[in-house]
Amino acid sequence: MIGAQDRRDTMHAFPTPLSRIDPAHLGSARGVRALLWSLAALATLGLLLSLTLVVQNIVRQAGLRHAATAAQTDALWRCDTLPGRDARDDCRRMASSTARRTAN
Repeated sequence: MIGAQDRRDTMHAFPTPLSRIDPAHLGSARGVRALLWSLAALATLGLLLSLTLVVQNIVRQAGLRHAATAAQTDALWRCDTLPGRDARDDCRRMASSTARRTAN
């Protein structure tokens, strides 16, 4: 035979479905449900905001990387148009040292 304590434990393990709750308590159950939906909506909005910030940061970094690569390519192109091999080599050395300094 099941004792009173066992019944209480069973009731806590398997709560009564909302359809069988006394109408006096139904309002509080709806309030809890609304609170849970609100928390879920806030969590979703927080995740979307985080995703937006991460994507914006990635796009900004890609733009900076693109600008640096374009500037490096332009500098090397200008170096290649200089007359004389020594002048071109010096220009390339200066361009690569500048690129390393700006990368760090």
